[in-house]
Amino acid sequence: MGVKCILLYDAKKILDDREVFLLKKLKVVLIRDLKTLEKKNLERYKMLIIIEGNNLISDGQMLIEEFEKLHIPLIRVNTVPKEDIFELIFNIINVQIDFNELTHVNNEKLIEALLYIENNLQNSNLNLKSVANHLFLNTAYFSRFFRESMGIGFKDYLIKLRIAKAKDMLENGQLVTDVCMSIGYTNLSYFSQIFKKEVGLSPSIYRKYYQLMTKEEKNVQKIL
Repeated sequence: MGVKCILLYDAKKILDDREVFLLKKLKVVLIRDLKTLEKKNLERYKMLIIIEGNNLISDGQMLIEEFEKLHIPLIRVNTVPKEDIFELIFNIINVQIDFNELTHVNNEKLIEALLYIENNLQNSNLNLKSVANHLFLNTAYFSRFFRESMGIGFKDYLIKLRIAKAKDMLENGQLVTDVCMSIGYTNLSYFSQIFKKEVGLSPSIYRKYYQLMTKEEKNVQKIL
């Protein structure tokens, strides 16, 4: 029958692409419309989490009632600050895991690892060994465990996470040197090399491109 998944309905599209990526790796199924679950076997799922923002959900009310009839846990998140949503979802998953003991431990360790990486992204000393030590795990074991759980090696995952944050900061006009230091790189030349390899453009050109895009959008708005 397989492991039951957790459903997440992000009604207000609060979660960004990086957060959605992490949740998918934790077997959380993100749905954009509750109606997509109609005529589905709801007993296949272990929980439904709804992020409502400041408004109540009106669509899919009958489906919500169906979950309640089946006694499937239903958690409705409302009036929670955006910056706390991601951690809250992690905490909910952490509490609700009910697989066998080994899987339970592994999921807890994975969540702890991902949160630790996210919170220490600016630390230039962040590496496989430092995260393994934080989790009190053997480095070689953690390396295998991370790859098996995430489908990507630790080093590649860390690079993608840092570059995703760098892109977001550059798009908001922050200086390349500030971005470099903020995501844990101490060598500007190395950061530029990694960024260009991942994105196809150097950080400075990427920043200029988005500045021009923003300027053009403002000009269009003035015309309209």
